[in-house]
Amino acid sequence: RAAIDRTEHRTILIENVGGAVGIGVFLLVFAYLLRAVVWPLRRIAAATREIAAGRDAPELPERGAGEVGELARSFNAMSRSLTRSRQALEEQNEDLERLANQLRAVLDATIDGILLSDADGNVQLANRPIVELTRDLGMSYEPENVVDRLLSVTDRIRDPDAYRAAMDRLRSSPELSTVDEFEDSVSGRVFQGFTSPVRDDRGGFVGRIWTLREVTQQRELD
Repeated sequence: RAAIDRTEHRTILIENVGGAVGIGVFLLVFAYLLRAVVWPLRRIAAATREIAAGRDAPELPERGAGEVGELARSFNAMSRSLTRSRQALEEQNEDLERLANQLRAVLDATIDGILLSDADGNVQLANRPIVELTRDLGMSYEPENVVDRLLSVTDRIRDPDAYRAAMDRLRSSPELSTVDEFEDSVSGRVFQGFTSPVRDDRGGFVGRIWTLREVTQQRELD
């Protein structure tokens, strides 16, 4: 009986030690998986959300088991490439904005009023002189179509029939280049308008450029 008790005690002890060793091995494997797989994947997922939100992702530790480490290295390379691309795009946008401001300043400094319309005749760009000239004429700013805006002052023109015929000609023939002169019967000011189609690199019609110049002094001298 004593030998049986000793054997039973030894068996229980071995079972307990084996169970403890098994739990220890399981915990070690679990910790290894957390450190080598789960946590790196969670960091990659969080960094991916940062990029998706438009923010720069932090540099990830390039460690992990097998493909996980390779995924972290590839992600860092992609993140650095995206950061460089974003910086280059921001610099290009700044250059374009600076160029647009310079172009606006040059257009506003000219004597002639300049306006650009799209293929449908809607206003895309107007410099300060043409805004001031059309405001002096009492031109309406409600319609986007340039011809409709010009027709809004027909009653002020000294020869309204010829003026209306010129506008109708532009509406029916959008690719036509014209030079017209008209006089404001209210103020006596004389204006000369020039318009020409704008084409793209392939020769397609994309819009129209309009210029307006006051020639009152020249006509008085004539």
